[in-house]
Amino acid sequence: MNAREGQRGFTLLEGMIVVGIIAVVAAMAVSSVQRTRGRLDAERAVVRLRGMIAKAQTLATVAGARLGTPAVTNGTCTGTPGFIEIQVLDATRVEVPVGMVPTTLADGRTTLSAECEIFDLNVQTGGRAQITTPPTTFQFTANGRLAGVPPNTWVTLLAVGTADPSRPYGFSVLPSGVMCSASVLSPPAATPCNEDL
Repeated sequence: MNAREGQRGFTLLEGMIVVGIIAVVAAMAVSSVQRTRGRLDAERAVVRLRGMIAKAQTLATVAGARLGTPAVTNGTCTGTPGFIEIQVLDATRVEVPVGMVPTTLADGRTTLSAECEIFDLNVQTGGRAQITTPPTTFQFTANGRLAGVPPNTWVTLLAVGTADPSRPYGFSVLPSGVMCSASVLSPPAATPCNEDL
């Protein structure tokens, strides 16, 4: 008796079904990886930008009583002369002060020149996220509080959206300058971070 008798191979149809199942599983895996990568890129970009804005808040404190005077010049920044300003320019770009350069004038006075950097969300996330809050400009005062914001007001400085609208990223800032959780973009019943009055 032949050993091959009684054995049956795969038919062409069975082979095609197996290949189809593998293709569907692979497509689902690729889609999941792309979504996860987009979320991670958005989270990373928001963390970096939040750090840059916290640094600008510190720079305003360093400039102190000089804010709003000719002793603070714009340098590479395009905002209001004499102030440390963060400008949300459009859906992907934010101008953030990153340093203060002291300069001694001929008469012996010292000025502080604000140096800015453009944070480009397209570069940070490969074009997978954009800023969903409208273009705006805000300032920090010499004590690190938000300038021109009424007390007990919740201010969303920046919200970043990805292809998944159910997962916004960003941060809100209370008038005290306290930055709140990235996942909370409107005032809930219980504020996730305490107002520092």
